[in-house]
Amino acid sequence: MKKGIFGGINLRDLVETLKIAVLKPFIYLFAIIFIGLPMLPIAIYKAVKARTAVKQRILRPKLSDPRYSHRITTRVVHRVAQDECMAEVARQVTTAYEQSDWRGLARMIEGWDRTRAHAPHGNRLAHVALEGLGELAGNDPEVIKEIDAALHIAPQAYGLAAMAAHLHMQMGWAYRGTDWARNVDALQWAGMHKSFNRARKILSAYEPTEYDSPLLASLPAGALAGADNAAQAVVPIFRKWVDLDPGDEAAYSSAANFLMPRWCGSHAAHEAEAQRAASLYGPASYALFYLGSLRCEPLLLGHIDTALFARGVMALVERAENCPAYSAWLVQEIYPVANTSFGTPEKRAALHMLVCDLMRNHMNAIVPDYWQGGEAVALWFLSEAVADDIDAGAHFRFGEKGIEAYWAAEPEPTLA
Repeated sequence: MKKGIFGGINLRDLVETLKIAVLKPFIYLFAIIFIGLPMLPIAIYKAVKARTAVKQRILRPKLSDPRYSHRITTRVVHRVAQDECMAEVARQVTTAYEQSDWRGLARMIEGWDRTRAHAPHGNRLAHVALEGLGELAGNDPEVIKEIDAALHIAPQAYGLAAMAAHLHMQMGWAYRGTDWARNVDALQWAGMHKSFNRARKILSAYEPTEYDSPLLASLPAGALAGADNAAQAVVPIFRKWVDLDPGDEAAYSSAANFLMPRWCGSHAAHEAEAQRAASLYGPASYALFYLGSLRCEPLLLGHIDTALFARGVMALVERAENCPAYSAWLVQEIYPVANTSFGTPEKRAALHMLVCDLMRNHMNAIVPDYWQGGEAVALWFLSEAVADDIDAGAHFRFGEKGIEAYWAAEPEPTLA
């Protein structure tokens, strides 16, 4: 480079540096003042309009209101097949736990795992049993020692390995706590890593495909937190798990969780993996990706394919045989997102229409225990789906598939 007169600095380089240092900030400021500010009122108007529309929907008459509650003949169911199945699994796990029958519990878990046995809502019974064991054992080191000892005697019993690994990871989370990572001290991290490393060592001796075990494929996901290679490991773990059991809903929600920016992914990576799952396993898998993450990451509304999501949700409803408890869960997952200010108005409107369809055409009863707030909250939600008919003076009853409107002569309620 040819040297200039300013201490060996080329004059042309100096001029370019000044342009960058001085002129660019003025260009950005100009853009903000003359382009950004005129758009601000438009943005505010759109936000206010969206919130006003939500408020107007909320303020419309509700069947939970005593002035309108006489218009609906409710059908309340207090237990569904899902409850019976989960209670039976809990009973069997509790019996084995109280008798310290670790081999028997392991055989039970292996049987459910290999047959992909599941509850009516899709919960894999092998996972349910492990979670039940965790609740019973808590962080009792004696229970962990007993199961470790049983595994040492019978290393071929992969159910024991799954039980031991699960309890070690549970102990690891107890060491760490649930606070934000920045508030976790070195001692807590050390305790977590010690337990997680023990779980990883146990699982390393078992290849999931050799045992035809989606349960074994799923467990490494539990030790991803704090792992140095988490970003690289999450997708292979998920794909092995879902290849062994494409119908396991937990696989998709687990992958969705780890692929969010707060863990080791991004919105784009989340959508890409959801689309891949949909192409291989159908739209239900796509819906499960977003059901597992939309409420805690509403910015994903900017990426979601609402038409594909809606098809997936309906596939899940059909899989659950129109169970009103399952539909209640779906409604409460989707409704809050449909009423945020995230995403486009079109996407929010599509989600709201989906919620109304679920409530009107796929809910043939109210199951109070599945609604956060019981029967009154269920009626409040249902009212949004039939708001126009309420205004028109309709009465309602639950039919075979959903809520039905009919008209009967009656005095209008006094609104005063």
